[in-house]
Amino acid sequence: NENYETVPFENLMVTHVRMRLAAQVVGAGFIFRVAAILRESGQGNDMSPWVSHSIPFQLLSKEQESNRMNAPRVFWAGTNRAACVAWSASSQPPKKGYEIQMREEVDGLNWKTVTKSSIGSEFVVKNMTSNNGYRFRIRVSGKSSAAFSPPSKVIYTLGLSDAMKKLFSTLENGDLLKNAGGETVSLEEGIGGKEFLLVYASASWCGPCRRYTPSFADWYRSLPSNRSVEVVWLSGDRNSASFLEYYGEMPWLAIDYKDETRKALIDHFDVQGFPRIVVLDAQTGVVLEESAVGKALDVNLWRSRAKSGGKISEPESPTVEPAAQSACCAIL
Repeated sequence: NENYETVPFENLMVTHVRMRLAAQVVGAGFIFRVAAILRESGQGNDMSPWVSHSIPFQLLSKEQESNRMNAPRVFWAGTNRAACVAWSASSQPPKKGYEIQMREEVDGLNWKTVTKSSIGSEFVVKNMTSNNGYRFRIRVSGKSSAAFSPPSKVIYTLGLSDAMKKLFSTLENGDLLKNAGGETVSLEEGIGGKEFLLVYASASWCGPCRRYTPSFADWYRSLPSNRSVEVVWLSGDRNSASFLEYYGEMPWLAIDYKDETRKALIDHFDVQGFPRIVVLDAQTGVVLEESAVGKALDVNLWRSRAKSGGKISEPESPTVEPAAQSACCAIL
């Protein structure tokens, strides 16, 4: 029915209230509403408008509660405006997979089904453009009586930061090269959603670069598919043919040889010699490492520096490529 029962509680300065509904009917639906008491008087309270929700809360049976999945884990997917939802899959996966729902963290919005048949233990959700954050929940698909898991923690997805937009503002057509074959990717898709950007300056004519690039490429390829790092190459080559030949050995993004942004960024980072890696916080643009060549490429170290605004009191990481660190080709 439409009658509401007032639930008393002492502390009015709260945003969340936990209640236990005792001796209620399992499966019954409950709708709650809340209003702020703006002013109390002897003739009644001055109240704000009531805020409610459209979908009733359902009480679970003991069986539903015991068979309920745990809340899924959510983390950045390493791509623009995307998140990865993960859960502990059953030793015998359900035939119809798992149903996943998401809800934007805004009062009054309902849960929306993302997929009804996810197989495995992870699912990547894209195009999460809201800055309000999202929660996810999951259950075995095909069982309408099965209860959804508790909701996940709120996740705020990463997009292309203002700092990166400014840094690459002169980029021709807003695109980066994806490979030596000429495929391109938009700046937003290339580095949006990343925690860290590594700007790699090197040239094919530079011996130390030739020695360092293979080990650097192996490190890059060892990163997970949802890597939080992206590399953009700034070529110091003297012609387009050399640029393309050398780029064919690299697995990361690059600025086209003919794009003036390439030279502009070499000047911006005051590159005096090759090879050089500048590590940036991709969300703030803060430089976390001026020259990472010859040092351990440590994401956790960079993350610690990012949290402290780019500063850290820990000692430098041990060298991993002494030859590359000591040798350098000066720009003529």
